Amino acid sequence: MKTLVNPIIEGLGAGGLRKPETECAVQPPSDWAIVSSDNHIEVTDDIFYENFPQSMKDRAPRVTFDRMWKFALPGGQGAFDKADGDIAELWNKLFVDVKFEKQKRDVYMREEGVDQEIAFPNSLLGLLHMQDREARELVFRIYNEYVVDLEKQSDYLFGVGVLSNWWDETKVEKAVQQIGDLGLKTFMLPIALRDLQNKPMGLADESMDRFWSAAEELGLPVNFHIGENNSLEGRGGFAANYMNNTAPFRKPLAQLVFGGVFDRHPNLKVVFTEAGISWVPHWLQDAEYYYDTHLEILDIKLKHRPSYYWANNCYATFQLDQLGLNLIDYIGSDRVMWASDYPHSESVYGAGRSSIRSVMDAVSPSEAKAILGGTAAEIYNLPPVKR
Repeated sequence: MKTLVNPIIEGLGAGGLRKPETECAVQPPSDWAIVSSDNHIEVTDDIFYENFPQSMKDRAPRVTFDRMWKFALPGGQGAFDKADGDIAELWNKLFVDVKFEKQKRDVYMREEGVDQEIAFPNSLLGLLHMQDREARELVFRIYNEYVVDLEKQSDYLFGVGVLSNWWDETKVEKAVQQIGDLGLKTFMLPIALRDLQNKPMGLADESMDRFWSAAEELGLPVNFHIGENNSLEGRGGFAANYMNNTAPFRKPLAQLVFGGVFDRHPNLKVVFTEAGISWVPHWLQDAEYYYDTHLEILDIKLKHRPSYYWANNCYATFQLDQLGLNLIDYIGSDRVMWASDYPHSESVYGAGRSSIRSVMDAVSPSEAKAILGGTAAEIYNLPPVKR
C-alpha cells in the first residue's frame, strides 16, 4: 500500500517550535511573485470596546492577552475567553507567532520567500455566531476598518474583510458597500448561516439573492474559510476537530451550483480556503454522477454541467497537497492557489520553501507561476511586488 506521508512536513512538529526555512535547492525565478493566499492576523488591541458607542460598550467583546489572545463577551460566551492555562500553553506551541508581532512577520516573509499575503482573521472567527446580532454587526464593521489600518502599515499584507450582516436581507447591500468603500481586496462569509429567527439559511435561499447581486456588482472574490466550529472535547478531541474542520465545503459548493447561484450571477468568484484541493475532484465526480442520475427531478434546471461552474467561478487554496497536485488536470491549475497559512501549526512555516518547490516539481513552470502567486495576484487585484 502506498503512503501519503509527505517527507516535506514529516517530523516538522508544532508551529511554535519551528524555525524558518531559509534555503532550498530549487528556488522560483526572481521575477515570480510568491503570494500566500491564506495567512492569518490577530486582533491585538481592544478595538471593539474602544469603538462601540457609549450606550453599547457593555455589549462589546474585550480583547485580552494571557499567554494567548482571548475575546471575552458579556456572559462569558466569547472565543476562548474561558481558556485555562493548559489550553494557553498549547496555543503557544501551536502558533508560530502567538503575539502576532510585525517584526516576526517581516522575518517570516523575507526568510521563507513570500512576497505578499492574503490575511484572514484568526480568533475573530469565534465571533461569527455571537448571539447579540446588533453587536456582531458592529464588531465586523470595526474589524474591517482595523484591517485597512493594518494594510497601511505594510506593503505586503492585504486583509480579508468580514461581511458585517448576512442575516437581514435589507442590510446586506450596506454591508457589501462598506467592503467596497474601504478598498478591501476581498471579504469572507460564514459557511453556516442563520437568519433573524436563528434558523439555518442556505446559500441559494431567496433571502440571499440580494447579497449575491450586491457581491457580483462589487466584483470582489467571496471567501469561505474553515474553522467556524471548534470543539476540543473528548479523547483525541483536538485532532478530531481538525479533521472535521478541514472538510466543510461539499455542501456550500453544492448549494451554489445546484441552487442556481452561479447561473443567476455568472460573474461571481468564490474561494474555498484552507481545506486543500484534493477534495475537489471527489466533489466533481460525485456532482457529475448525481447530475446524470437525477437530472429529471432537479428542482432547478442548470444551464451547464456541474464541472462548468467550478472551472468558471471557483478557486481553492492549499499548503501541501500532493494528492491534489497529482489530480491537477481534473481540478485545473488555474483554479488553485498556494498558501503558507502562517502562523498556524498546520502551516508550512519551517518548510515554506520546500512547499513552494513541491509545486514547481509537480506542474509546468507556467502553471507553477500561477499557482504560487499569479492567480492570487489576478483575482485579488494585487499591486506589483516591491523588491
